[in-house]
Amino acid sequence: MSVDFYKQMKDSFKVNYYSINPARITVTDNSAAVFYYYSMNYTFGEGESGKSKQMEGKYAEFYTKEGNKWLLLADFMLSDDEEDDD
Repeated sequence: MSVDFYKQMKDSFKVNYYSINPARITVTDNSAAVFYYYSMNYTFGEGESGKSKQMEGKYAEFYTKEGNKWLLLADFMLSDDEEDDD
């Protein structure tokens, strides 16, 4: 479902800037967790109707090792403007 969504968006969504900085990496024999801070600017739409937006937040990836290969098991992205301020 999400693959179809991104295929439809790719023609009207343009990334102007993207920065990702590792915050912490934890590795065991056969698993790993990687945490990042990210910042990006993107434009949705074209021409005068295009709107630019800035996003910042946190990103995490979780890996498992099978043989000599690290395989992505799951990932998660949280935008700072989506966090609860309670």
